[in-house]
Amino acid sequence: MECKQRLKWLMLAMICPLIAGAPSSMSKSDNSCPKENLNIIGGSFVLKDGYSHGSLLKYICPNGYYPSIQSRLCQGEQWTPKPKIRKPAVCKKITCPNPRVFENGEVSPYKDKYYVNDTTTYSCHSDYILRGSAVRVCKPNGKWNGSTPICGRDSDHCPDPGVPPGSSRAGNVFNIDDKVTYRCERPLTLIGSKVRVCQDGGQWSGTEPQCYADFTYDTPEEASDAFSSSLKSDLGVSQQFEQEDQQGKKITMDQGGKLDIYIAVDASDSIDEEDFTKAKTTIKLLIEKISYYPVSPNYEILVFATNVSPISRIRNFKLNKNERSLERIFEDLDKFTYDSQANMGGNPKPKVDQIKHLVTRNDPNREKKLDLYVFGVGEDVNQEDINDFVSHKDEEKHFFKLPDLAAVQQMFDDMIVVKVKKYVLHPKYNITAKKHMGIKEYYEFDVALVQLEKSVKMTSTLRPICIPCTKETNAALKLSESEGTCKKHGESGGATHVNKKGRVIQVGVISWGVKDICKGNNNRFTSVSDSRDFHSNLFSEKIRSFLKEHLENDNIGNPLTFL
Repeated sequence: MECKQRLKWLMLAMICPLIAGAPSSMSKSDNSCPKENLNIIGGSFVLKDGYSHGSLLKYICPNGYYPSIQSRLCQGEQWTPKPKIRKPAVCKKITCPNPRVFENGEVSPYKDKYYVNDTTTYSCHSDYILRGSAVRVCKPNGKWNGSTPICGRDSDHCPDPGVPPGSSRAGNVFNIDDKVTYRCERPLTLIGSKVRVCQDGGQWSGTEPQCYADFTYDTPEEASDAFSSSLKSDLGVSQQFEQEDQQGKKITMDQGGKLDIYIAVDASDSIDEEDFTKAKTTIKLLIEKISYYPVSPNYEILVFATNVSPISRIRNFKLNKNERSLERIFEDLDKFTYDSQANMGGNPKPKVDQIKHLVTRNDPNREKKLDLYVFGVGEDVNQEDINDFVSHKDEEKHFFKLPDLAAVQQMFDDMIVVKVKKYVLHPKYNITAKKHMGIKEYYEFDVALVQLEKSVKMTSTLRPICIPCTKETNAALKLSESEGTCKKHGESGGATHVNKKGRVIQVGVISWGVKDICKGNNNRFTSVSDSRDFHSNLFSEKIRSFLKEHLENDNIGNPLTFL
């Protein structure tokens, strides 16, 4: 019998506070920098260490504005970059990329520049159909909300890929193997795919480009959504060996497949100890997020400073099972301390090239199994260089730029924590209702409905559970109106749910108690004086009426029709 091969996947996540490989500082001196010509018009500044050597000056502007000079460093008795007397630092209005690149239609209003909260409206010429957002608003992070508006005829093999704001496109034929090439207006930087190819399946390769200014950032919510989507593709587990869906999505790993993850953090010249500590916390959040997926990764955590220092190594994971626990990884992170004396700047590119070589040395096509992510943090991130060495995979984003490490942490928090919009408790739930009978805690109506902020995306491994005594459950079970009864939905019993015809039906709720009334032949599902509830029956009229009240209208999700 043929042995089933296991796939190996590699992922490299770079967390780069400020610029990876920042220039090293000059030798330390006791002399201070001048206090003159440091003010910023329309804003203020803060100093990390006064006017002494090595102090970092950061400019601060009001919401909707950005500083023309982001920061200065005290080196050799002068501030770098040197202040210009004739052109002092100034707070400028944040703008969004030029939307007038819109083709085959009209954009209004027509303005030289578009500022925060400016609204644009898009319409197509006759014979063209609008895709994307008809109305867009300039956001405080220098990006337009919604999606790129496109006026297309869809007469070619691939749909018109559009022209994102601030960019220009070469190529207007969209058949198989045709290419389109993008560039951004100066001084904007292109993030995403510079070249896209029309593929057999009618989809464009790579990701839609975006044009970023120095002040442009991804919000934690934007980064969380994009990174979560990509992670689900990388870390999803399939029972098949190799499979692509209709959109050409890349393969997923076999259950138990190998996964090597490299995580790197920049600790170069411009990074202080506080930032480095925050970066370690951020790494913990990333690892915790990955732990939610059904894979067992091997980790290598690297720090780029004067030298590349490993906090944990891949080979230790493979040789020693004790190295694989989250607790051990976190312990190694806590032990690794920031050393300012060995902090002369590092460059992650050689290590990235080394990892790529390990992946592709026997088969160049294996690079599709390497996902390289970079989280650029702060205003000095070299966007163009980083965009060149991250992965560029179809409809996925691998480079994220966030304003500070707090935003990166919020991003990972948003990925891990499911936000609740509201919840409804059963009106008769009262934990102390039988306290007078000597029952300290009472769980007769321990039932609640929870509405999430965002809808849960259904997958092959995540499906909705059915509520008994509803027409929707009849439809799921393919039962006619005469066949579909409450009894049909729960006759096989079960503590919390039953599985019928491949569909799962919720029939009860388990509550903690001191007496298990489900043991033996005891068919009583109500409390007695000497016990707490162990099981709440969803077929109970008191429970069903509560569910019906809230689920048979539009207050929570899609309404159900109860029998």
